[in-house]
Amino acid sequence: SRLCDSLLCCTAGLQLPDAAKSRLLREDTQTSADCSLTKRQGRQDKRLLGLVHRCLESLDLEHRGVRSCIRPALQHLKVFLLHLKEHAGKLSPSWKRISPLVAKGLSKKVFKRRRKIQTDRVQKPRMSRRCIVPNCKNRGTRKMELDSLGPAGWRCEKHGARRFCTVPGCNGVCHGIVHVDDVFGAPGRRCIRHGARQCNVLGCYKFSTTRADEDDEYGPAGRRCPLHCKKWTKSCNIAGCSRWPKGKVKDADHLGPAGYRCTMHGYG
Repeated sequence: SRLCDSLLCCTAGLQLPDAAKSRLLREDTQTSADCSLTKRQGRQDKRLLGLVHRCLESLDLEHRGVRSCIRPALQHLKVFLLHLKEHAGKLSPSWKRISPLVAKGLSKKVFKRRRKIQTDRVQKPRMSRRCIVPNCKNRGTRKMELDSLGPAGWRCEKHGARRFCTVPGCNGVCHGIVHVDDVFGAPGRRCIRHGARQCNVLGCYKFSTTRADEDDEYGPAGRRCPLHCKKWTKSCNIAGCSRWPKGKVKDADHLGPAGYRCTMHGYG
């Protein structure tokens, strides 16, 4: 940041170059005082040009932050260079050294930084986590063995990462674990069709949407359908509505207080 500030200050101190100024001022209007002032300004500009060149050489002109910080100074120097070429016809050695640095700093080329490769460290190839099944672009979440869906490797949830239902002949994705024997077979991973999210009350095959925290007259604690859960009301809490509630509304609104509602009164 100090180099950038120094470059901005040095560039601001530059005056109109002597070569260009001599073409603009007439010789008959110059006095001895003007000539001495012009010489002093020329010596000062020469010193400032040296400082500008050192700053530009020390700065990393490929860095975006540096280029954005010193852009006003680079644009000011570009105007000076164009003025010199137009009126003087040629550039002094100091300006010739500065010209390519100014062009580099103002270029729109995006410089890519090269990463330093450690020769003493073995570079391991990056492991692809895409699903190995052909024509599948999903991200793999689990490594699987060779099966009917594809070769061994990373798989997405659609192709076996969540494992499959253990019921014979079913290729559905596992959505839960059944811990007791039932009509579908031995306990294990199951899909939704084979009891993964089924109400745990004996004889009920409805889909569970809530959970009983304690044992009650219906059976042990666990997943329950709304019909076999005490905390789930049997009807919409809006007065005069007898529809079955589909979910819970947390905040009260113009229809009524918070609670379990049907789809006609604000849920979903």
